[in-house]
Amino acid sequence: MTADDRRPTVTLGYAEFAPAAAGHPAGGPDQPSTIVFLPGAGVTRRMWDRQIADLPEYHRIAIDSPGSGRSFALPWESLDATAALVAELIERLAIGGRAHIVGLSMGADVGLRLLATRPELVRSAVLTGMVAIPVNRTIRWMQWAFAPLAGTALFHRLSAGALNLRGGARDEYLAESPPMRTDDYRRIVEEIFSGVSLRGLESVDVPTLVLAGAKEPRVARRSTTVIASVMPGAVAAVAPGVGHMWNIDDPELFGRTVRLWVRDRVVASGVMVG
Repeated sequence: MTADDRRPTVTLGYAEFAPAAAGHPAGGPDQPSTIVFLPGAGVTRRMWDRQIADLPEYHRIAIDSPGSGRSFALPWESLDATAALVAELIERLAIGGRAHIVGLSMGADVGLRLLATRPELVRSAVLTGMVAIPVNRTIRWMQWAFAPLAGTALFHRLSAGALNLRGGARDEYLAESPPMRTDDYRRIVEEIFSGVSLRGLESVDVPTLVLAGAKEPRVARRSTTVIASVMPGAVAAVAPGVGHMWNIDDPELFGRTVRLWVRDRVVASGVMVG
């Protein structure tokens, strides 16, 4: 199969931000590189607004996953299908055709599948909140039953609130993308809660920091060590005092964690390795 054979016939929606024109902050990269931000399920690229603002020295691209935001017209198919769309975007838009990736929740799962299938496109990765171990049937059934609610206007408004969007930003978020499709939600839940596939990661040495918040369920924390035991380039760590959406709960720590790993391959102070 050639690269052209792999190229998707559709493309993801995204927002793109150029590196700061006034030069790089002290300790920043000598030459700009690209960071691609991968969102969780049921939200859009707007979940990364604070990180986009906090990392001005990088070329930043925040994507909308199929079924959300500017990609709402694309139905959700699978993690691998979404990873293929991200790969196409990196080849087309990233500086030098390669990028650092930052993903949370479903976005982190997509990042793992990108690493497994197209590792040559990834400079480094910061991935948090993954599920690499099958979740018990009761929780999966509850999520399946919850799916119709995920497609309601109420849930959509609650999602905007969870992202701390206020005023005009909240209105833009709600207007841009309709609520999530029930079928998309169920496909996502079924694949992720079965445990994201680690197939293909056995030989990937891309520097990858895999994290969970200290307040996340045990399955998320265990998943980091499982991934690190399979993937040679991965380091498992726990972020202190935070839950699943810690880019919102503690954006300062999250931004520092991303910058130090992407720039120096160093784990931020306070983040617990292992």
